[in-house]
Amino acid sequence: MATTGIAATLLQLGRTFHSRMKAPLDPHEKSTLSISAQSNLAELLRIAKVFLIDEATVLNKNLLEAMDMTLRDILEKTNLPFGGKVIILAGDFRQCLPVIPGASRAGIVKQAVNKSHLRRHFNVLELSQNMRVLASGDPRLEAFDSWGLNIGNGVESSIKIPIERIATRITQNTKENPTSELREMEEFCNKVFPNLSSNIDDRNWIDGRAIRVVHQSKKSCYQAFVLTYHT
Repeated sequence: MATTGIAATLLQLGRTFHSRMKAPLDPHEKSTLSISAQSNLAELLRIAKVFLIDEATVLNKNLLEAMDMTLRDILEKTNLPFGGKVIILAGDFRQCLPVIPGASRAGIVKQAVNKSHLRRHFNVLELSQNMRVLASGDPRLEAFDSWGLNIGNGVESSIKIPIERIATRITQNTKENPTSELREMEEFCNKVFPNLSSNIDDRNWIDGRAIRVVHQSKKSCYQAFVLTYHT
């Protein structure tokens, strides 16, 4: 299982946690999983030896605790965490945490799985080798991987500022001007990627450009700018 659809597609016969475990979309402390003890899904849970949850850092702790209570109930082993089943949580807490609309930073951290009372039942194993980078044999990827880890670990404290920056404001569509957003976005893309048809096969030219869009709701507009890097 995985907490996101994209991660689930990378697993063989992968399913999202919500789909597989019949989990609610808006969990709270008293949330339960909609699994009947007499259902086929319950029988599958009884047969399963190991439960793997990828991108587990996105999982709300209330869902993990609901899974614990459900397995205890179905397996009739109320004295064992998760009914005695092996649970593997894979993820990186430096990446995305639970998505909670309107919550503060402290509120989001509070709902992370490592804040659950079940945390004491898990052993933490750290992976130190990026297998994708190792298999690629590309020194540029190795350098990028090392740089990313250094930022995450607080070793790298500075990020180089791009040499060029093109900024623009893209006004959202209105009743008076229903096509302004599309027109202004096309104009901006032409600035960011001039002569795209001539440079489409130039990987360095494509890789050196990125568009960042920031939504400003109070001003009913988008601020978009391109970062052009020179290597």
